[in-house]
Amino acid sequence: MSLPRMAARGWYRRVRCGSVCVIAVWVWLSIFSGTISAQDPESSGDQNTIRGTVVNAVTHLPVARALVHSSDDRYAMLSDGDGHFEFASSSGRQVWLLARKPGFLGDRNTGRATQASGGSEITIALTPESIIKGRVSTNTGETIPGIEVELLTRQVRDGYARWTAAGTVQTKSDGSFRFAELGSASYKITTHEFMDNDPVVNGTGAPNYGFPPVYFPAASEFSGGATIDLAAGQTFEANLTITDQQYYPVRIPVVIGDSNGEMNAGMAGMDIRVKLQGQSEPGYSLGYNAEMHRIEGQLPNGNYTVEAHAFGQDSTSGEVNLRVAGAPVEGRALVLEENSSVTLQVKEEFTEDARSFAANGGDAQHPYLVRGPQAYFYPRLEPADDFAPWGGGAVRPPGDSSNATIVIQNVFPGRYWLRLNTGRGYVASATMGGMDLLHQPFDVGAASNVPIQVTLRDDMARLDGTVASTTSQSAMGSASGSQYAWVYCVPVGDGPGRFQERAVPPEQKFSFPSLPPGTYRVMAFASRKQDLPYLDAEAMRAYDTKGQVIQLTGGQSASVQLQVIPDE
Repeated sequence: MSLPRMAARGWYRRVRCGSVCVIAVWVWLSIFSGTISAQDPESSGDQNTIRGTVVNAVTHLPVARALVHSSDDRYAMLSDGDGHFEFASSSGRQVWLLARKPGFLGDRNTGRATQASGGSEITIALTPESIIKGRVSTNTGETIPGIEVELLTRQVRDGYARWTAAGTVQTKSDGSFRFAELGSASYKITTHEFMDNDPVVNGTGAPNYGFPPVYFPAASEFSGGATIDLAAGQTFEANLTITDQQYYPVRIPVVIGDSNGEMNAGMAGMDIRVKLQGQSEPGYSLGYNAEMHRIEGQLPNGNYTVEAHAFGQDSTSGEVNLRVAGAPVEGRALVLEENSSVTLQVKEEFTEDARSFAANGGDAQHPYLVRGPQAYFYPRLEPADDFAPWGGGAVRPPGDSSNATIVIQNVFPGRYWLRLNTGRGYVASATMGGMDLLHQPFDVGAASNVPIQVTLRDDMARLDGTVASTTSQSAMGSASGSQYAWVYCVPVGDGPGRFQERAVPPEQKFSFPSLPPGTYRVMAFASRKQDLPYLDAEAMRAYDTKGQVIQLTGGQSASVQLQVIPDE
């Protein structure tokens, strides 16, 4: 390996070693920067230069001393004081370039790379990080180190936005905390329950005190907490005040059905969630005493719902309401009942023979061939509520070769979306009573087993099109980090339409050869929209003036021409 290439690779490996290493390697790299690619043994043909500038995506000002490197680490250098960089590259060779710098969201966060070749000049935009920082103090003005502060963010997953955990930090000795490298999004922050276990203050027989969770700025439950909407590069200060409260002993007997029995036999563990009544988020902690067959711990005054999910050979669930009012509590028994099953009765309305769709079932001693829906149809349940534990169960193995009934077993009580994937045709409908489960979540109760009627068809439609960029490819590349547009087919209304996406080079054709019939909004964006809330009709109204709306019937072919929607 040539010395210049060693310099480039050495820089990339050692970039995190501190300012001294950065300066030393930068000097070394600067000496040889003029010959990095010229001495590349794999290069051939005429040499051309890739030139570019690193800019702030918000202010559009140059970013100095940003590390620019190729995705294969063959090239690496720092941008100069004006954000400029350049590499020598083989004529016609395509290179994917990335950039990073502390204080910005680099390729590790965005996954974006910019395509370049010899003779081109490009722009790489770095998005400045957002920060939430603050201090946690008690109602008496004291600060306590080690209090956990959790960050929650609103993210779109499978077309629907929900709140999810985004990280936890502990307060320092002065009560301060900091969440960095955040993108533009909506956030909430909360403290975790913190017990005051000072043996000097809490002597034997003395009352126990602790600090219940607090949601910024001063709410005891998630719904009362403020939403922090961060823009790129914004720093938000969020201070919280926690108040100590007396905690009281709590005991809740646990039984399976109507009998205590050998209830721990076959039990692999138990998940216990304690929530203020009327709230969806957990916030308090209790434990399970396997020897005494009871849930126990301490809670402050309040009304609670205690949920228990036991794992093992046969999963069970139960819940009980509990009130703590200034004294120890012996709650009524929490009864663990067998979890539910969800049955899907699948009807095929295909125009073609399905005999080729088959799968192997059974085991080595008892193999058999599975045909029909169980060979290609894959249902699953996804919790619809924020903070809900995963309890979507699992599909029961097929019992014979032609059964059109599919069972999802061991489902915790809760509210779920029905997610359906099929290797053949499309899901024309999925109903339970009068509910359309393609567009509505449904509730699964204890020991319920309500059948869901599913109809499959194969009269697919086809959509072809062309993306016509309104800007130059280089300009689009600088805005999006890629010279590709992203085309989206978003179902409109209550039909069986299926969300689709495709990466397409500008001025190139694209095709969706197998779309379920229905109405679609078709859009082309300059960058990928991983947070597109395509299942939320209210949120999608923001796109009412974007793209084209097209209606497809079974067996139809249609075409569209799209203009690229630039990044805002």
